[in-house]
Amino acid sequence: MATSIPRLLLGFLLAPGIPVLVLYIINLQLVPRNDAEFGAVMFFLMAYIAALLVGIPAYCLARRLRVSALRGYALLGALAGLVFHAIILISFAPPFSLAQAERLLLLTKDSGPGAIAAAAYAAATGALFWAIAVWPGRTNTIGVRSDK
Repeated sequence: MATSIPRLLLGFLLAPGIPVLVLYIINLQLVPRNDAEFGAVMFFLMAYIAALLVGIPAYCLARRLRVSALRGYALLGALAGLVFHAIILISFAPPFSLAQAERLLLLTKDSGPGAIAAAAYAAATGALFWAIAVWPGRTNTIGVRSDK
């Protein structure tokens, strides 16, 4: 059973934004409202940019590999989050030279919590995407669709 175009579009429209809403609600309890709103807007923009840059190719990879299980989409989401995190690091890194290699190494070393957060956020987004766009398909025990 193939994913329908409307469900696919709905998945790409909703899945990146739902975790932003959850984080916004949590942040309203922890930080001032203006800070929570600013964080939500920034997460919203980054989530949809990531969905365009790495989410769509990750979905195409999932289709090519015939992945249809929740854990597969969550794992691909986590990997997509790490790839997007690496893109952000490389984008904001200074032009590379041997003199700046130490600064790039420190930037990468200190980015561990950000990489974990990006992977967790993207795994949740991948799982939500699966629930919206893929879930009703039949799967066997290893998560590959049984129909061709």
